[in-house]
Amino acid sequence: MTNSTNTTRRGFLSTAAALAASAAVAIPANAADASTPDPIFEAIEVHKAARLAFENAVSRGSALDEELPGEKTRSWITVWEQTIVETDDPRWIDSVREVHRTSDAETDAACALASIAPTTMAGVVGLLQYAISIRPEEWPEGVQSDDDTETRPWHYFLIEMLIAVLPGMAVQS
Repeated sequence: MTNSTNTTRRGFLSTAAALAASAAVAIPANAADASTPDPIFEAIEVHKAARLAFENAVSRGSALDEELPGEKTRSWITVWEQTIVETDDPRWIDSVREVHRTSDAETDAACALASIAPTTMAGVVGLLQYAISIRPEEWPEGVQSDDDTETRPWHYFLIEMLIAVLPGMAVQS
């Protein structure tokens, strides 16, 4: 994942509002024993798969970049614009599109991790362990508020969500 991700906070804000409203409500003492698994574990697996798909797309693109002549690899896509050179090798164009698509999918999965509230302490610990297992610069850095007044790193939203969730979990003990 690139650290120049420009993602809006719409999903974060709607989830954060719901979490803030429910923060004072205690999570039931039997939440950890509920038959429904903590949703954060599925979200972690989705992110792992998205991250692997992105890494594989980048590897394939790097191999093509080495294989093809420079005049056949001029297409590129960023968050802000797309330049497709029709004379580029079609494999290169497909690769550039795949890297962009998988980068977006990984960013979406990362945003989900910061907006899906763990329902168990094991989920909180699992999420935090997973978050620190990845280098900080590989998480989205430029997550913008919907009104474009602030830009913050992904970790900020993770912490904000956990601040809203943990007080309810503390009531369980």
